[in-house]
Amino acid sequence: MKQFLQRALLLASGLIMSNGILQAQTLVGTIITQPCNNNGQISVTATGLIPPISYTCNNYMANQSIVHSAVNSLTDVFTNLKAYQNINYTQFNTWSILASDGVNSANVTVILNPAFQDSIKVSPGLCPANSTLQAINFLGGTP
Repeated sequence: MKQFLQRALLLASGLIMSNGILQAQTLVGTIITQPCNNNGQISVTATGLIPPISYTCNNYMANQSIVHSAVNSLTDVFTNLKAYQNINYTQFNTWSILASDGVNSANVTVILNPAFQDSIKVSPGLCPANSTLQAINFLGGTP
């Protein structure tokens, strides 16, 4: 009887592992579109979670949060993400994404590039153009 219980327990453990119940929870984020006109897109794919899944996307510096609840898929896409930039924060457009099935969860951080980089040079005005401002060295974006 003892051998039978040991074998049954071993068989049950093997079935559980082969069905993926003990699979680690991961979340992978992929940038689909870098933001320019508030049109950034991030796709996420979860493993080890069971739908329905709630996906939460946060950019704390931009004070933006997007929640997709009860998604019946291991993938989700966040759209209309802002082209946020703050010169006092080195990671300009950082998005923290959390996926949860109510029991387990996984998270990922994705950094979007700023829409453009700039360098502003202020020069004292010379006659006849007093108080002028000149912006130079713009990179990216659309003119």
